[in-house]
Amino acid sequence: MHNENLEVKMIANKELSVYLLEATFEAEKALLKSPTIVSEKNGKDLVTSWDLSIQAALLDYFERQRIKVSFLGEEGTYLDECPEIVLLVDEMEGSQNAINALPFGINIAAAPYGPHLKVQDLVASVVANLRDGRKFVAIKGEGFGTIEGNTSVRNPFKKSTDIWEVPLGYITSPQQLKKQFDVYNLFSSLFGPQYRSVDSTGTRLVEITSANIRAYADYRDATKPWDVLPSWLILKEGGFICTDILGFHFEEASLCIEGKLNMNVGKNFLATLSKDDHKKVTDGLIKMRLLRAFLDDIESSWSLSEKWRQITINILPTFFLDPIRSANNILKGLTDKTPELVGHYVAELFTEIIRDKKESYGFIEEADLSSFKNTVESFLCSLSPDERLNRGFEDNIKRPFN
Repeated sequence: MHNENLEVKMIANKELSVYLLEATFEAEKALLKSPTIVSEKNGKDLVTSWDLSIQAALLDYFERQRIKVSFLGEEGTYLDECPEIVLLVDEMEGSQNAINALPFGINIAAAPYGPHLKVQDLVASVVANLRDGRKFVAIKGEGFGTIEGNTSVRNPFKKSTDIWEVPLGYITSPQQLKKQFDVYNLFSSLFGPQYRSVDSTGTRLVEITSANIRAYADYRDATKPWDVLPSWLILKEGGFICTDILGFHFEEASLCIEGKLNMNVGKNFLATLSKDDHKKVTDGLIKMRLLRAFLDDIESSWSLSEKWRQITINILPTFFLDPIRSANNILKGLTDKTPELVGHYVAELFTEIIRDKKESYGFIEEADLSSFKNTVESFLCSLSPDERLNRGFEDNIKRPFN
């Protein structure tokens, strides 16, 4: 029996993970009694009667346990008076999958209640695959495990792997497709060809732990906190290196303030098993990000000086065959002619990315900033050893983030 006056400090991380697991079992039972009704949400997403049944079952469970909650869910929010814990929930992750008999699940992560929570305050999570019944459970600082039926199985990550994942579903614009194919091409060159894609982000993210997948990246600007963060804690406890796509950690990022969720955390996500792979991927993606921005400038505005324009036109025929290599060649050509101008241009892109990260997370780790700057400087050196190039970069870095 749980004390009616249960306080936040009395709910240990392990106990909280048990509550989440029990709540998930209750939600599964609710599905068996729920009819299947499908409707549209926001003109593009789907919501089913299962989503709403799961939400009701979760709230009912914590009410019966006499635990007051702040509920931040994809299908809405709910706030008890004087809540003790915060629940971040995707009631049914992968509604389209569920309708089409593909893997779908429930994502839940929990933190002790506070008016201003950071991502690192999440202390327990459960991701349940409702198609096959498996449940992945993580407790901050104590590891993770999987539950299949009545058996708890640990995953020691002892064998090497060459499997990787780059999801290609839910892409709705040419810009998303370009960026995700940049990731796909980089993974192919680093880890070898791989012919599969994943969907239902949170449920499939945790499959990395049981399948010994080497690396996972998502650069679609599409995922939400409830898609990624419950799985993020499981991956962290499983030994994965988890950052955003450019290598910035978001543990210190604001998660929610007074019940308002920061929708930027969990967007554009990278997980690798080794530091070496993580460094290779982030270095490659930072370079691609800079080159892609340059390509977008050319495609959208053509606002180049006549000297730049002539160099660009000479290389344009190769754009559609290998746009990233073409952009690199163009920048090399421009560097030979106007090194300081190229350095200035890259400095503007650098500053824009840093400003965006600070606005998104409210915080940037000094080590991440230093690593990012080193990678950009290495990229400049690959264009030309000309000191004027680096001087143009250093002299034009703006520091609104200091």
